[in-house]
Amino acid sequence: MESEKDNSVKHPFGEFLTTAEALNLLGISRSTLNKLRNDGALVGYKLRHRKLYFKRSDLFNLFTNK
Repeated sequence: MESEKDNSVKHPFGEFLTTAEALNLLGISRSTLNKLRNDGALVGYKLRHRKLYFKRSDLFNLFTNK
């Protein structure tokens, strides 16, 4: 039996998503994302060239942990 191939695109930072990817995943506006950061509900990471990235697991935990 042939196994299914993983067709997902490998992100250069693994679990980290760009701001645009995070906005798309969550379906929220940039101002809402900034509010989440300012309130301490979400942490952004600057990995290189001053770009801000977010951990995929942190984004999912926003909705699973209360």
